[in-house]
Amino acid sequence: MEKLTGKEKKYELNPRYVAYARAVHNTDPETAGDRDRERYPGGSNCGFMLWIQHHVQEFGRLHPDKVYTSICDGRHSIVDHVAFTDYLEGIPFTEKEIEFS
Repeated sequence: MEKLTGKEKKYELNPRYVAYARAVHNTDPETAGDRDRERYPGGSNCGFMLWIQHHVQEFGRLHPDKVYTSICDGRHSIVDHVAFTDYLEGIPFTEKEIEFS
């Protein structure tokens, strides 16, 4: 995990959020958070939540053996978290956010 230090705080970032910041914003997590706060007022993590849900479903289609698929609604839940994080870290910068309808 990437470690950041501040004047009074030291914390580790979620590698999935780091992958989101790089893939969607081509920047660091702090700048990505600033951009999301502008785009999604009142829901600053909305961009990340939409992005991660999209990729959970995509990962499930690509790797059905690494997810649990609900018999109720067909949505995927991650079983192999290491493989999912590796998948996210391999997503290139797309220069645009995924559009959701």
